[in-house]
Amino acid sequence: IKELTPLQASVTQEGATERPFTGIYYQHRAKGTYHCIVCGQLLFTSEAKFDSPCGWPSFDAPAEREHVVFIQDYSHGMHRIEVRCANCNAHLGHIFPDGPTATGNRYCINSASLDFHAEQKEKKPRASHFLSTYSPYIQLLSTRTVTIQNTRSGTGSENQRSPSVRSRNLWHFGARATNRR
Repeated sequence: IKELTPLQASVTQEGATERPFTGIYYQHRAKGTYHCIVCGQLLFTSEAKFDSPCGWPSFDAPAEREHVVFIQDYSHGMHRIEVRCANCNAHLGHIFPDGPTATGNRYCINSASLDFHAEQKEKKPRASHFLSTYSPYIQLLSTRTVTIQNTRSGTGSENQRSPSVRSRNLWHFGARATNRR
């Protein structure tokens, strides 16, 4: 078992509930997935999360139905349905049939029972990717030479260098090479 804070241990192992409006994920809006804090099981996705005035993170469905189990809960003088992690039996929260989405469910889950994994952004291609992709074109361009005439300011032929023509490799696309000084 992962080392848990006293609140995480109390919620997941003893069925306690964190105070409303205090959990780290109550108004959390980042894209990603929510996992069991005890065993790492995938439980919910950010797409299933919605804002609810109840004071706890709310979801309309688990990421996979078989990743959670339901237990009849008659504690505190009321009947509720408890939600637990199917893998390690950690207490997560409760489900209520008053959700605003098409499922009609509101999974009211304690932040202390969750571990958030942010969605990985697509990485930009590195220079090595660029070079491997465009290598044939770069090689083709580097074998061609461009003639550049070097002239100094002035009008007479006495101001021109000898020899008046140089060759250089062209390494960029579609450029006109001029080298005036």
